[in-house]
Amino acid sequence: MLMFQRSNLDPLEKETKMLKKKLISALVGVAATIGATTAANAFTLNEYNGPVTMLISGVDQGTLYSASCSSAASCDAAVLQAAAGAVGSEDSWGIFKIQSINALVNGSAGAALWTAGTGGEYLVGTYGGLVDQAAEVQSSTINGITQTTVGTGGFLNLYLTNSLAGYAAAVAAGASSRSGTTVTGVDGVGTTFLTANFSGTAVASFDGDSSTSVYSYNSKAGSANGFLDITGGAYADLFRKNTILDMSLQNLVDVGFASQNLQGANAPSNWTVGYSGNVNTNVIPEPGSMALAGLGLVGLAALRRRKQQA
Repeated sequence: MLMFQRSNLDPLEKETKMLKKKLISALVGVAATIGATTAANAFTLNEYNGPVTMLISGVDQGTLYSASCSSAASCDAAVLQAAAGAVGSEDSWGIFKIQSINALVNGSAGAALWTAGTGGEYLVGTYGGLVDQAAEVQSSTINGITQTTVGTGGFLNLYLTNSLAGYAAAVAAGASSRSGTTVTGVDGVGTTFLTANFSGTAVASFDGDSSTSVYSYNSKAGSANGFLDITGGAYADLFRKNTILDMSLQNLVDVGFASQNLQGANAPSNWTVGYSGNVNTNVIPEPGSMALAGLGLVGLAALRRRKQQA
């Protein structure tokens, strides 16, 4: 009796199996790449998609004025106390850390998506280059002297690191921690998470002034607001761009910070103020996982078309 063994598959079945093998191989390759990246940078917001608020705290070196002024030059001439460690015409700089990143729900912090120390990781940063373009100094028998400023320029650098030791040392050192615009123990420590420039309009009547602050000489308390645009960093693609309206109601920016609680009376020594507050922005799912899901959908669609054609 003759025995015949089937050695050739139906052409459509053979093509389908080959496509499946290629798809699986590609998915494994993408997954391996994502896995390697995740191992090096474990930071994740667990596929969250939407608005977030970052709860921050930090310290700042700021300039105080003896009289009102209406330009950078006239403000320089009215300085009562210059910001220690400032470079050139700079009027404010500081360092900060992010305590948590939360979903933003109806204007308030919701569920925590990431908390400092998760996976042994921390987010710390520096900012500077803020130049006051105008200051209004008012005296009141009730509130004492209050200073309101608006400024232009400015940069921000945020780092993902595995220790807060450098940050703590910089807080303790004050202005002496800074060389040029670099803060020892914070700048360049770990992975550059984000870089940004101050942008947009923080006060409607001062178009292009991207930051503003109010400070009481008596209570040493106040607030600050401003806007930024993301310019780079390893995690820049995690954040949705141009979704926040600035105070001009005409410009869209990437990041807004508001109602920073300035507390000079409780600031560490060698700093003008300590502060806490919120930074708001929008995020999208991690690009790697989106690519993986997209590749899978493309493959499935191709298989479905072939079956329908058969």
